Amino acid sequence: MAAFLSVPCFPLVPPSSLIPASSRTAYSVRKVRSSRIALSSIRAAAETSSTRQITSLFPKPAEQARTTAQKAKICVLSILAKPEGSEEFFPQGILASCFVDENGLPIISVAKLPEFTSQPKNASVTMLQDGFDQNQAAWITLTGTLTAIEEDKLVPGDKAQFRLTMVQSILFSSNYGEQSIISTEGYMSAEPDPLQDFIAPVANHMNKDHEDDLIRIINHFVPEIIEEGTTLKSAKMIGFDKRGMDLIVSGEHSGGDEHPKSWCQRVPFPFEVLTRKNIKEALVEMTNAVTASS
Repeated sequence: MAAFLSVPCFPLVPPSSLIPASSRTAYSVRKVRSSRIALSSIRAAAETSSTRQITSLFPKPAEQARTTAQKAKICVLSILAKPEGSEEFFPQGILASCFVDENGLPIISVAKLPEFTSQPKNASVTMLQDGFDQNQAAWITLTGTLTAIEEDKLVPGDKAQFRLTMVQSILFSSNYGEQSIISTEGYMSAEPDPLQDFIAPVANHMNKDHEDDLIRIINHFVPEIIEEGTTLKSAKMIGFDKRGMDLIVSGEHSGGDEHPKSWCQRVPFPFEVLTRKNIKEALVEMTNAVTASS
């Protein structure tokens, strides 16, 4: 029996900048169905499309976590605090701005509150993936010790800043529904995905000028996911990483469904993509493979 992978992929609700204006309302209110994809079939497509093989559909969890943290701008900082008039400690969380240092550890900017003193204290920081619907965004939670940054080292304009150190645990939840516990060493040694800054320009170009090529690529490389009698009508690139690209796909069934089916589709690249030039090379190679087979 073939192994299956449910992929509500990255992201289910794409940034509005990657969706044509005429379609934004439909995408924002319609629940996109996740497809169940034959993992063995997708891997076979990746292996046969090029001698430069990839070994996984997605980057490692630690790499995905570093990418999420690298692009995060908002976090929830949680500590134990005593409410006024109480002798007991209760969890207290506040929304704060954040960025990460060279090791991926968060630096948090917050207002000067009594609960946040210069004394180190245990805390957790949950950082959300920037730019995506909060219900679909990846997130990462790091638990450790919150330490105040000295006044002379503060970024100008911030009221107070803290650094999370002595990290004890890291929990990561990806866009496609998998959660992982990541070691501190593995997280800090991982590299963020190198392609994230290129997603918007590349996706906009592909969706505007090469949507027909994207449809042909799906039909060629992952035909198993298309139900019999269904014709693909639309394919919009919404993201990619060094392992593959993700598309919102819709199709119409010959039976005449009132509403076209839509789902999020992962398509692996034929080789690991590390630069913007590599993205073009991978897409050209995949398009050429489709042309050669027709």
